[in-house]
Amino acid sequence: MDPTVEAGTIQGWFTLAAAVVAALAAIVGVIVTGASAAKTQSWVGRDQWWQRFSWATEKAISNDDADSELGLSVLLSLINVPWAKREDNEMAITVARVVKVRRENLDRTAIAPLAADRPHELALQLEAKALSNLGLTS
Repeated sequence: MDPTVEAGTIQGWFTLAAAVVAALAAIVGVIVTGASAAKTQSWVGRDQWWQRFSWATEKAISNDDADSELGLSVLLSLINVPWAKREDNEMAITVARVVKVRRENLDRTAIAPLAADRPHELALQLEAKALSNLGLTS
């Protein structure tokens, strides 16, 4: 066999191998970048969710009925998302119980019983839903 043909064939195989390795490296790079982007997006989404949860908790424990009602309503929605964790539901239960105790104490100290206590009703709903999410009953 002619040495130049043989050298050309070997060089062709090396060129082909280098092209295959480069293509595989590019594919792996795309996969890693995609996974990293998805993870970053997940973290950003969770961070935004946590900011809303914190805001809603502050509103829920407010002494102002309208703020409390708003916060409890938002918390009720937030614990229903698929990425809400067990700990999130446990915190929601705690917030609901704080609101319930506060509202019950207000009712005891009121001259006349509080009519249509919407924050108390929402606190009961929040507690029941969070307990249900945890597989427990109220």
